[in-house]
Amino acid sequence: MKITDLKVHCCRMPLTPLERGGIAPYQLSYRIATHVDRYFTEVVTDSGVTGWGEGELTLSPDAMRAFYAHDLKPALLGVDPREINRIRGIFRQTTFKKYLNEQVFLAPVETGCWDNPGQIREPAPVRTARREAARSRALRVPRRRVAAR
Repeated sequence: MKITDLKVHCCRMPLTPLERGGIAPYQLSYRIATHVDRYFTEVVTDSGVTGWGEGELTLSPDAMRAFYAHDLKPALLGVDPREINRIRGIFRQTTFKKYLNEQVFLAPVETGCWDNPGQIREPAPVRTARREAARSRALRVPRRRVAAR
């Protein structure tokens, strides 16, 4: 299974007014909210499975789409979505790592990657992540030799 496409869908969802049993408008620390801006990442694989993730739209829709299309998508094409640690490592090398808290932008992609194997009932990515971590530790840490008694 390999990532073949990464798409971003931005949307503005209105909040239901108080009069109709909703919560709008409500006061945030920086504005009165009558809507929420969200974006959804679509992680498409060569096996025909699509994983979805969601995040809060903290930039303009055009800036968000540009980052994913020009900075992250080319780096993720061909990567197995089950290799979560590798995807995190790729994400650390992007432009946003240098300027912003990248976890906000990584979470929707990572959720989409976790969603892919879940749809086809493959081994959970956590097993793959643990296996990768154990393998990298084994390669880095020299083994101690125990003297025979």
